[in-house]
Amino acid sequence: MTPVDLGSYSSRVTVMMGNAAIQAAERAREFLADAVSRKLAVRRAAWYSQSGAVFDPEDPAKAVSFSEAVCLAEAMFGSIGTTGSYTPPKSAARFKGGGVGPSPTYSYSAAVVEVEVNESTGWIQVPHVWITHDIGRALNPALVRGQVEGSVYMALGEALMEEQEFRRLPPRLSHALVHKFPSLLEYKSPTTLDMPEVVTALIENPDPRGPFGAKEVGQAPCFQ
Repeated sequence: MTPVDLGSYSSRVTVMMGNAAIQAAERAREFLADAVSRKLAVRRAAWYSQSGAVFDPEDPAKAVSFSEAVCLAEAMFGSIGTTGSYTPPKSAARFKGGGVGPSPTYSYSAAVVEVEVNESTGWIQVPHVWITHDIGRALNPALVRGQVEGSVYMALGEALMEEQEFRRLPPRLSHALVHKFPSLLEYKSPTTLDMPEVVTALIENPDPRGPFGAKEVGQAPCFQ
């Protein structure tokens, strides 16, 4: 697949799975609200969760903890299990190849890589990488940075170390094309000593079409 294909795939997964998860959680919340409202004889529509408690905004004294609400719901309905789904909008592309996937939102990234090359040996070193990623909204900033910097690691490995060499089997063994070294010991990837200093900047501009405003993170930085 091309970089655009992979980036759009990750965006589709983030948006579709995220929005489906939100719908499933909202349906589970309804079970809790229903159980608590029946227990305390209040209007079901008035119940909502805030600060770890479920209470009636018209009479905040009528409240139960979240854990107690879960117990009430399970006692009334059994194990709480729900499902969610999300249907992406129809692609606006009119011709084959004109669209990169049925996602309502896409993320972007940009990187600057400092490279040192030994002209005598051809050895390449990367001392610094600066990268920005349009994340929409970082729901977990530490995890987002880990995804971005992990993608930098992956991209460096693909560009500098990882290689697949092939050999042709003799005709008596089918003449097939197989890996020259069928072992991960010959498939090199960077170690902690090979990683450069990575400076990561997150661009947050929440997108209303993503889950809580979030977009994709992790794939786009691989292809800078």
